[in-house]
Amino acid sequence: MEICNSILSYYDFSEEVDTISLSYEERFMRRKKLVSDKGHEFLVDLDEMKSVLSNQAFKLESGKLITIKSKKENLNIFIHYGNLIPLALFIQKHAGHLVKFSI
Repeated sequence: MEICNSILSYYDFSEEVDTISLSYEERFMRRKKLVSDKGHEFLVDLDEMKSVLSNQAFKLESGKLITIKSKKENLNIFIHYGNLIPLALFIQKHAGHLVKFSI
């Protein structure tokens, strides 16, 4: 199993050999075994806890780069408000294309 000791923010995308899709919670790491989207297993072993970002890359010992992608996630919002109709209409007007809700 290959080991990753560094994360690159700026790199040549042509050197990318694979990608890995991670959720928000999965992107917090220090030492973690991961499996890329194509099934390549590797161990991330960093000096300190880090939050990796989308489009950064894990650099493996062999020099291979695995680009980090954000996993598509659902967003659940719970709002407690006296009269929901004005609030729902406001959300539908300004962010209706981003959220699904029913009144």
